[in-house]
Amino acid sequence: MEWTKEDLKFVRENKNKMMNKELGEALGRNKDNVRATMQYYGIKRSKKAIMKFRVEGNIRGGLKAGLKRIGKKSNNKKRIKYKRISCIYPELSECWICISHIERTNGYHVVNRNKKRYRMSRYVWLMNFGKIPEGMLVCHKCDTPECINPDHLFLGTQADNINDAVKKGRAYWQKEKVT
Repeated sequence: MEWTKEDLKFVRENKNKMMNKELGEALGRNKDNVRATMQYYGIKRSKKAIMKFRVEGNIRGGLKAGLKRIGKKSNNKKRIKYKRISCIYPELSECWICISHIERTNGYHVVNRNKKRYRMSRYVWLMNFGKIPEGMLVCHKCDTPECINPDHLFLGTQADNINDAVKKGRAYWQKEKVT
């Protein structure tokens, strides 16, 4: 499909207001066709428009670098990924083991959000059930520290967590000593 003078005039007038995709939609073309035509006819955007489109369009290397230059923060968050495994307690559903974030030596994964570091189980609780009262812990019904299945989490005090460990025979002083 040929480019008419009206199409080119439209592109020249809106090059600093619209991204290639938007220009293409308005003209019934794809963004690559718009880009190639702009290059062919020497139609260039202002530096300010290029920066704006990089930030808005998340062009490779543009979002973080662009936001840093204009003094804004990125709300780019790493997605939480998990794999499902069968739980050691048959009455519970599958455990969801986090595979996308750092696992500490104690078996708990951590996530950084808004300049704060959370244990993954606490973060999952916050996102699914809301605020955690002061002095309360997020405990696991399944006894698997890596599990982030919201159905396996419950709130309790330190005493509740210790009583749960004793009841299930998980307390460190209950384990047999090998000599």
